[in-house]
Amino acid sequence: MEKVEHPGSPASNDTDGSGPLEPRAGVVGYWDRLVGPTATPAEQGLTIATASLWTVAVCGYAVDAELGWSALQFAVVAVITFDVAGGVTANATASGRRWWHRDGRTDVDHFTFVAAHVHPFVLAALFADVTWTAAAIVYTVLLLASTAILSVGPSLRRATALALFSGWVLFAAYQTILPVGLEWFGTLLALKLLVSHLVGGE
Repeated sequence: MEKVEHPGSPASNDTDGSGPLEPRAGVVGYWDRLVGPTATPAEQGLTIATASLWTVAVCGYAVDAELGWSALQFAVVAVITFDVAGGVTANATASGRRWWHRDGRTDVDHFTFVAAHVHPFVLAALFADVTWTAAAIVYTVLLLASTAILSVGPSLRRATALALFSGWVLFAAYQTILPVGLEWFGTLLALKLLVSHLVGGE
């Protein structure tokens, strides 16, 4: 994979009036590194609301459907849901794109970000009905799709990402490889990584 920098990505300095791209010091700096140092209250609120609603919905369904999850399983699913659902929004905001596609970020950095999402294997370790094969399929498809997206020019990345994501939706609709209560996982993770994260530009 070619190591390409993207100076034409969303502004990486204060010239657009959005503030400097420097995370704050202390604990809040970790939050800045997720949503972008210039994230507005509206962007942060939307990210938190989306993550929270998804988490409540997923865990609420598991309770209502009496899936028999343990406290540990509920806790891990809640964290994963919050991260993935929140990431769909946070990576798609103007501030999020400005941060994740700032000057100096390369295709290797973006691929590494995708590869770091080992969530499928965490679920396989905790849920007997999430097979390691299913986890490997989800993870491998995401890596291959990411490689394809990063292999095309910036002008084609959004279209390529959406084409691949639509293929994922079709696959997920006809091939249910994840158990009840977690059917959403692969599709939402693909939306976060392929569409929200890898596609820069305004």
